[in-house]
Amino acid sequence: MRTIDKIFEELKEMTDGQRWEEVEPFLTGCLDEAREEENYGIYIGTGNELLRFYRETEQFKKALDLSEDLLLLMEELQLDETEHFATVMLNVAAACQAAGRAEEARRYYVRALKILESKPETEEVRADIFTQMALLFMNQDNYEEGEAMLKQALPLYEQLADVQETDREREMNRHIHYSTVLSGLGEASYRRKDYADALSYYEKAAALSQKCFGESEGTRLLRENCASIARQLGDEEKSAYYIGLNRKEEPLP
Repeated sequence: MRTIDKIFEELKEMTDGQRWEEVEPFLTGCLDEAREEENYGIYIGTGNELLRFYRETEQFKKALDLSEDLLLLMEELQLDETEHFATVMLNVAAACQAAGRAEEARRYYVRALKILESKPETEEVRADIFTQMALLFMNQDNYEEGEAMLKQALPLYEQLADVQETDREREMNRHIHYSTVLSGLGEASYRRKDYADALSYYEKAAALSQKCFGESEGTRLLRENCASIARQLGDEEKSAYYIGLNRKEEPLP
């Protein structure tokens, strides 16, 4: 049968070529072969890719059925304290989150965190988990717990801010998540009427957004927040500064 590298190579060709209709039959075929040959490493690796595909295509029932199979197998193989097990759990949590099963998603995130806490070089993954848990809480209007999760994520992203990354896409995703945390903390602070903290977080988010994404709509919206909060704090000079930045970068008619 194919090696896992060969499977990933063929899968990449399909996704790069946007041959989406070929992905599921290809991966399920690889799963069947791996099961017949009792090659559990390939079965788990391929299953995790299929789980991601089901999640991204919103086939949630298939995703959850497959996730139960994968996690049970890994527990039987005594792999339930490994980083790979945590990776599968994160895929399952994301599928639950997308399917609106927030409490299940939270439990999977918490269990994955417990595994990863003892593993080296997992700061970015843990920061992402805290961010996703924050979004879960905030979507349920639980801003206090959401803010607590964001504050757990923030020092991890700050620690990673100056890490040199050769993978441009991964670096951009990291910046997007960092900006999400900053703006989320800005919103949470504003809801508590802590306007000084809210302004500080929004200013950092706006600066990061401008640095990474230029004069995007997101950058402009963050500056609008800065201008509005600065005005509430009585700092008309700072408010005018952010209004001026947006006017300066307005496209010509």
